[in-house]
Amino acid sequence: MRHQQRRAKHCVPALTNMSAFIENGIPGLFSKKAFDIAWTEYQGLLVDNLNRLIDGQSGHIPAGVYGCAGIDGCR
Repeated sequence: MRHQQRRAKHCVPALTNMSAFIENGIPGLFSKKAFDIAWTEYQGLLVDNLNRLIDGQSGHIPAGVYGCAGIDGCR
């Protein structure tokens, strides 16, 4: 009989000054919206895909599904 291992879910890490970046973006680099897209949404998408692959599920992520943001923890 084969035993299934349980693994911890990966999360997008919270950055130092995360709340300031969410509120203001990163001055000179990302606007508030660009930070949200580049960090929260895209990194979350990558982490969700990683978790699906580790769980043995398809790597395909449906449109409109975004990952957990490190600020709120993983689901």
